[in-house]
This record gives sequence, structure tokens and C-alpha cells, in this order.
Amino acid sequence: MPLPPLDKIKLQKLQIDVRKYRNRRVGEFLKELHLTEGRSTGIPTILREMEKNHSPAPVFDTDDERSYFKTTFVIHSEFLKPDSQGPAPDSVGTKLAPSWQVAKLKLNLNPDEFQALFRDYLKLDLGQFEEIVRSVSQVCPKSVPAFEAALILLIARDPIDLKSLMGILKRTNRTRFKNKFIDPLIDANFIEYLIPDKPKSQFQKYLTTDKGKKLLELIMDH
Repeated sequence: MPLPPLDKIKLQKLQIDVRKYRNRRVGEFLKELHLTEGRSTGIPTILREMEKNHSPAPVFDTDDERSYFKTTFVIHSEFLKPDSQGPAPDSVGTKLAPSWQVAKLKLNLNPDEFQALFRDYLKLDLGQFEEIVRSVSQVCPKSVPAFEAALILLIARDPIDLKSLMGILKRTNRTRFKNKFIDPLIDANFIEYLIPDKPKSQFQKYLTTDKGKKLLELIMDH
């Protein structure tokens, strides 16, 4: 909920300048985790990122008593159009976010990049990708988002180094990427080290295991 002097009118005009927390203890804790700055940068950051994505501007709202704070994100116009590159939104996944649409958004791909990744590089149609994501969500570690897990299994059908894999998935934090995605998939025997005796080798690459490949083949050959 907004604090004075931020009121409904200032919020709607995006006149943001608040230096206090509703809950100081939580606010300071989030600062220590580097999840917030406490400098009123949150809303400007949202506006900047939405503009970079060519999305409609979000709508911020509260009432005269500042009893709530509501943010409305308007769906991107690309998701309102029938997409010739994939199945109709009602046919797969959820109506709001089928996996092939999530792919565009998460990876920030333009149409040419999107086609290059899925059609040319992965040799995959989007209906198959949706089915792979659905199947992976049932068998892969719950800590690994199915979208990323599916892409990693597909990409690593051929040996690939960590830097290249991170580049495709638009990730920059090496340690976080390895801890969140790579290590759980290795532990579950879906991907493996190409140099198992030297996990930290500078020449290390990753490869989808036979178990992972069989899962993909069952879907892609269906």
C-alpha cells in the first residue's frame, strides 16, 4: 500500500518519490538480499522493462485511503493475434500462456530469432515443444521450471558448454544457473558431464543422457 506523500493522483501520474517502507524490517531484509533498493526504483524499472518489451504501459492504482495497491499488466498485442508459427492458444498449455508463447517472452526473441531457434536449430515444431514441456513437468525435478528443463534437454542432445547454453537461455549468472538448472538435472540423470572425472574442467560440456533422449524421442516420434 502506498505511503504518504504518494497518493492516487501522484501514482496515476507516475510521480514516484517515497523513501519509507510499510514494514521496515521486511524492507531492510529485501535490501540485504539485493531484491530491492529502497530508492523508489521499482516502478521506473517496471516501466522501462515494459517499454523495452514493446508492451503496453502498466496501470498503477490505489484509493483515496491508500488501502490497496493494484498493478494491471495489459497483455502484449502479439499474444492477441492468431500466430501462424504455432497452435491456437486454446489448443495447448493454458489459454493465456502456452509454452511457445512463453518462449517468445522469456527469451525475448523476435520472430526471426524464434524461428531460428525452434525450426532451424532444434528441428522442432511448436506442438511438439508444448508436449515436451508438459511431459518434462511430470518427471523432472520440481525445482527446475519445465520450460527451461525442456530447452536444456533439447539443446544438449549435442554436447554444449555452459556459456553457450546460458547464452541461448538468456542467463548471465553462472553460479545461479548451474545451481538452479544444471545440478538438479544431473542429479536426476537427465543430463551428464562430458568429462565426468573433472566436473570443473574449462573444457567441460554437457550432454542429455540416454534417459533424457528417450523421453524426447517418445514425444517427437509420436
